[in-house]
Amino acid sequence: MEVKDLPVFDEGEPKLRPPVKVGGEAQATESIDLGSLFDSRLTRSGSFDLAMLEVSAFGRLLQAIPIPALLVDTTCNIVFLNESCLDLGDRSKNLDGLPFHSLFPHPSDGSRIRALLDEVFTYRKPAIVEGILQLGSKRLWGRIHLQSLRFKGRRAILVLIEDLTMAKKQLLLTRKHQEELKAARDQLEKRVDDRTAELQAINELLRREIGERKRIEIELRVAQEALEKRVEERTGELLAANRQLSQEIKERERIESALRESEEKYRTIVETVEDGYYEVDLKGNFLFVNEPACEMVGFSRTEMIGGNYCRGMSPEETERIWGLFNTILKTGKSLSAVDGRIIRKDGTERNVQFSAALVKKPDGRAKGFRGIIRDVTEQKRAEAELSRLEKLESVGVLAGGIAHDFNNILTAIQGNISLAKLYSPPGGKVLERLEEAERASIRARDLTQQLLTFSRGGAPIKRTASVADIARESCEFALRGSNVRCDFAFPEEMWSVEVDPGQISQVVSNLVINADQAMPQGGVVYLGGENVVVEKGSGVPLPEGKYVAISIQDQGHGIAEEHLSKIFDPYFTTKQKGSGLGLATAYSIVKNHEGLITVESKLGAGSTFRVLLPASENQLPPPIERPENLVGGLGRVLIMDDEEPIRTVASEMLCLLGYEAEVARDGFEALERCETARQGGRPFDAVILDLTVPGSMGGAEAIQRIRDAQPGIKALVSSGYSNDPVMADHGRFGFDGVVAKPYSAKDVGNALKQVMGVSISQPQDPGRGGSA
Repeated sequence: MEVKDLPVFDEGEPKLRPPVKVGGEAQATESIDLGSLFDSRLTRSGSFDLAMLEVSAFGRLLQAIPIPALLVDTTCNIVFLNESCLDLGDRSKNLDGLPFHSLFPHPSDGSRIRALLDEVFTYRKPAIVEGILQLGSKRLWGRIHLQSLRFKGRRAILVLIEDLTMAKKQLLLTRKHQEELKAARDQLEKRVDDRTAELQAINELLRREIGERKRIEIELRVAQEALEKRVEERTGELLAANRQLSQEIKERERIESALRESEEKYRTIVETVEDGYYEVDLKGNFLFVNEPACEMVGFSRTEMIGGNYCRGMSPEETERIWGLFNTILKTGKSLSAVDGRIIRKDGTERNVQFSAALVKKPDGRAKGFRGIIRDVTEQKRAEAELSRLEKLESVGVLAGGIAHDFNNILTAIQGNISLAKLYSPPGGKVLERLEEAERASIRARDLTQQLLTFSRGGAPIKRTASVADIARESCEFALRGSNVRCDFAFPEEMWSVEVDPGQISQVVSNLVINADQAMPQGGVVYLGGENVVVEKGSGVPLPEGKYVAISIQDQGHGIAEEHLSKIFDPYFTTKQKGSGLGLATAYSIVKNHEGLITVESKLGAGSTFRVLLPASENQLPPPIERPENLVGGLGRVLIMDDEEPIRTVASEMLCLLGYEAEVARDGFEALERCETARQGGRPFDAVILDLTVPGSMGGAEAIQRIRDAQPGIKALVSSGYSNDPVMADHGRFGFDGVVAKPYSAKDVGNALKQVMGVSISQPQDPGRGGSA
């Protein structure tokens, strides 16, 4: 893709520029592959009117993109912008219809971007630039992707904006810190050199003074012995010499005072820098450390002076650092930004970066080493967290599509099994095999739920719940038939939480199953909870506020230290039969709930996992009574799905429940059937719409058009993407309820009863041997 050669960024005058490259590679800002948005899939859906963009598949794609997206017409005016764009700026400010170049506060940037838009329209070649944009009240540095599109004869440019503000600020801050460190180091070295030169000058002055005094004393003795008659004359000379000597002594005192003042300034500078400063001799014994260095290791200055640096390091780290010091001693070259690990006085380990330079005596021989040390523990943790999130996202891209197709297949399988059970005689081998097959399909559904946890853009279907109830139920279920038991310790005053109970149950189950597998000889898993308030400066990487903590502790063999940083990575496992998805799933779910999961473990001493979830201000709702048998009803129901097996089994389910059912392949056919039924005086009472129909109109667009013609119709949304935003917040998209794939006849009956408010006695028994 061609990148336009525009003026580079300048702090005094921000302008457009091509994307910056660091170390030969483009600087990473978003983990989303923007290039994939410009492939052939954007054009396979066919040409459509720009005015219908909001309800088109392409419009929904733009709304789903987690970065700002706009459309600019040939007059360079903004004709469309997505929610992510509004989230960046002031929502009260209407950007629709404004010239796109007006978003650039620098006048020259506006004219350049206008010329670039004209060039993209003319040559239809994509382009990328960077610059400062003003979106409402927010100013940001953005990487702007321009792509020419056609909409039924009209041309427009798709504009995607990556927010590079934090990356740019971090880059500038890093450069500033490096410059400050270099300036401080240069200043220290210069002061040491100046002080050395002053000492040499003083030594030379003293040597001359002593020589002069000896000469004068010899002359006085000779004069007294040989020329007593000239005593008066020589006395005048001696008085003059004494005056000169007095002046020289005063000058020496002044120089010594200046030297003491220089020493004090040097120490003041060292003590006021934020990073640690140290000086060691050639044996590694500390000669001087400043207060920040003492705070970093937890020892007082008295404890550190005279002690060796190896006391705060492991044997392996001590040997490595000693090798670096030897390299400096042999080459004379300084080292900077060297990674290391120190052990504090309390036994905790910290990640540090340090520099080291050789200190020489006035005669040029090596005296020791000095340098600066910085605590980078939190920085390392943030980098590890970012790496883990990127790994989860890469897995999610594939997992979402697989789980969707798998759920469609499972819907047909589970639906047909539930129908077959209704037709099977009770107590027979057929019914027994069908029930076993149904249990297997439910286990397969649980696997797809784990895969869906990784898919991008998903959101939990939250409701107010009690973590104690979820934990107890999940633990008892996970340990059914095991030689491990659960002990619970949840206080009665535990706060409630806003969570997806199914997903949090999956987190607890995965952690309890891990604990069970860590204790093959049996034992106890301790589950406890507490209310936690996270305050600013607490060191916990969460926003301030109230949280509920769940702790799962086992008595197993523990986790090796080298594996602790990898246990939440997808497909990482130390078990022979493990899939590597359990802990990665738990990590992703907790992240989607804006929480935190941590682990502490030692080999032979067991492991403790701790989950923090945001507390809710809402009260727990009363328990819901769930019917055990099929719930039937009356009315006409239209089911729309692009999979023929699902249409067939769903239609038969509805008929068995007492409903009159019709089917449609996509949103267009559903609209046609609804209109025909309405004009015929027999409108549908409810519709069940599949959310995603490849290459055609899906449920989200169809329900809006159906409600325009029939506002009172009841609507259920169905999808294999059970964590799709529409499934998580169906009411905002015009639906009354949800029936997630795969589903059974019981699931459909309960969902229809809930939205239609109809309670009908048990449907007519077709000769089944059990409920589905």
